[in-house]
Amino acid sequence: MSVRAPGDAEIRVTRDLLRTLSSTRQFYTLYPSGHPRRQEAARELRNAVRDLRESRGGPVVLFVSDRNFYLGPTLLAWESLTHLRLAASLEEAGVQSIEFLDGVDDVEADALMRLVAGDLAARDELRAISINRAGPNAPATVQGGFNELLQSYASGLELLRQTAARLLAGRPADLDATVRLTEHLADHIGEIAVRTWRGPPEDPTTQDSRVGWIRAVEWVPYQAPTFVTPAFAGYVSGHSTFSRAAAEVLAAFTGTPYFPGGLFEWTVPAGSLRVESGPSEDVTLQWATYFDAADSAGASRIFMGIHIRADDLEGRRVGAQCGTAAWAVAQRYFHGSSRA
Repeated sequence: MSVRAPGDAEIRVTRDLLRTLSSTRQFYTLYPSGHPRRQEAARELRNAVRDLRESRGGPVVLFVSDRNFYLGPTLLAWESLTHLRLAASLEEAGVQSIEFLDGVDDVEADALMRLVAGDLAARDELRAISINRAGPNAPATVQGGFNELLQSYASGLELLRQTAARLLAGRPADLDATVRLTEHLADHIGEIAVRTWRGPPEDPTTQDSRVGWIRAVEWVPYQAPTFVTPAFAGYVSGHSTFSRAAAEVLAAFTGTPYFPGGLFEWTVPAGSLRVESGPSEDVTLQWATYFDAADSAGASRIFMGIHIRADDLEGRRVGAQCGTAAWAVAQRYFHGSSRA
């Protein structure tokens, strides 16, 4: 079984849709029924849905699981991180999947957003937007050409996560592969398994571990084994805090949030990683603003397994306050108004 992964253009349009969904949710939270801002937001959402359907060439299935977004089988990692509140609202409304069919208009868009805003009865008004049709109780025959994907979803969202990772890695997504990747855990029935980085390789100068299923008790962060990391409660991320504070100060000092020239690049040379062998070729990172770079620093702690998402987001908020306050203190010294 194989499922076509969306292309870059489709993912870009999906990002626009999620941004529109997120902003529309805020309008529906702030303004009462019938307010012009609600109507305008519903029209924008309708247009975003149509753009996505055109780029996809037909029906579109957007999955929501554990506050993560998937376009079909593809995990939208950055969007899941940046639209956390939207994902939480969908989860609270009981939404696990949204299928956008032909004929989405302003009325449908309005009903969807009322559902996301907490009006659960609005779900009964949806016709061209199907909620949770791709679930465990999905019918055997579904119109729209998504039978294969919906049946995969009916097998469980864990299978979709597996499929998403395989597709992103450029490998075929099939059920047999899933079995092969987990058969080494057959002697550990009843234990918790996680799909993650498999830990430091024996020779980090020539080997890489990649991602696979391991027992949860064997999980370690993406760090060298000599870096001791005992179990502890979650705390605000220092990387997120300091980086955001620095971004606030730099933006205030230079008068612009943008790097000089509008772009800053940092190249990670091939073979320069210390935890495992890699990258296989030079990787160049780019940021337009100080805040982009600061956000990447915080997000890296999530990807490495050092912090959870809440640590990063709270660190950004604390850092913004600290950076703004530090600049205000510095200004008093610059102007000679500070008192000893």
